[in-house]
Amino acid sequence: MSARSPRKTPKLAHPWLAWWNVGIRTADMMIASGEVIARRSHWMGSMGANPSVSDQRELQRMVGEKLDAAQDSLLAISIMTGDAYWSATMRWIKQPGWTMQGQFDGAAMAQAASGAWGDAARIVDAGMKPFGERAKSNAKRLRKRKPSG
Repeated sequence: MSARSPRKTPKLAHPWLAWWNVGIRTADMMIASGEVIARRSHWMGSMGANPSVSDQRELQRMVGEKLDAAQDSLLAISIMTGDAYWSATMRWIKQPGWTMQGQFDGAAMAQAASGAWGDAARIVDAGMKPFGERAKSNAKRLRKRKPSG
């Protein structure tokens, strides 16, 4: 499990900036994942019928790291969802959508919806973060790996 709390996800002022951050994280993860897939595919194709001990360790590592990333992702999503519920409750308490006279307050409702939209982006971002970090660290590690054989 990662040492950093998923709550360290930045709380950006505008929800579109939070979604922009998700897009940047997605692009980073896709680039790193593509490199890892290419390197591992080449490596698996050249390893032969009898993989070495280091090759076997790498094969086992591929499975374990996905399970660890999924566990970290679920934990981060759970924590960020709890935070989102709490912040939504606080937004509702501070600015309910109905005035004391029973009239609809559209500005307050728009602000609450904007906060919820940003919360959704932070939940997605926190859930993707473990996968992206592992993909980037794998790409960096596999660049240094010498082919066995």
